[in-house]
Amino acid sequence: MGSSPSSFSNVEATIQIKDGITFRISYADLVDHILLLRKVISHPEMTEQGAKLDYFIQDYCKRMAHQVMITVIRQHDFLEKFQKHDLYERSFKQQDLSYFEQLVQNYVLFLKLARENEMIVPTFDIDIIWHSHMRRPIHYRTVSKALCGFVLDHDDAIEQNILSNSYQKTAERWKQAYKTDYDHNIDRKNIEASRYVSSCAAVGSGCDSICVGGGGCGGDGEGDGGGCGEDCED
Repeated sequence: MGSSPSSFSNVEATIQIKDGITFRISYADLVDHILLLRKVISHPEMTEQGAKLDYFIQDYCKRMAHQVMITVIRQHDFLEKFQKHDLYERSFKQQDLSYFEQLVQNYVLFLKLARENEMIVPTFDIDIIWHSHMRRPIHYRTVSKALCGFVLDHDDAIEQNILSNSYQKTAERWKQAYKTDYDHNIDRKNIEASRYVSSCAAVGSGCDSICVGGGGCGGDGEGDGGGCGEDCED
């Protein structure tokens, strides 16, 4: 059902912004994240209240002064959704670069929609890439600042009704910007025509003519992941 992330060490999606700076998101990072999620799912007792979770939380808190019980339990819904996703069963023995590039493309265009101090909520596909990217915090900070103008905070502690309303608003902004429904892949012509990105606004494996416009951000019916347009440095 899976494969070692080391097999994909040279597979990357390239993001080149307008001033020539290039960023890369590794396919291996996505695979590593998916394999980790599968491993967590194989131990459900680690995301459900009970003696085993209590033990590991207490052990962790002895070494790290941070309340993690609520955070861990909050991931239970995410993991349940992930088990219904194609990536849960997908084999990584064969690389599918076009699929990966499309995931990253949607993620980049999501970042371009973010506005400071306004909530933005991802689709589940975008949230998967978002989580994968945040596992490299320094790189995430750099890319987020380049594409958004600030570090976009990922907040999964938002109440469901607020999350759902914000998801609908995000979907409307996406439709307006890219002329495509939020849970559908965007046609390259719609990307080029969008005022939210430059005429060179695609993600690819090379960067001779494939890039994403730089500068600040442009301005299922439920939120699939945490999201926030606030600068997490404030």
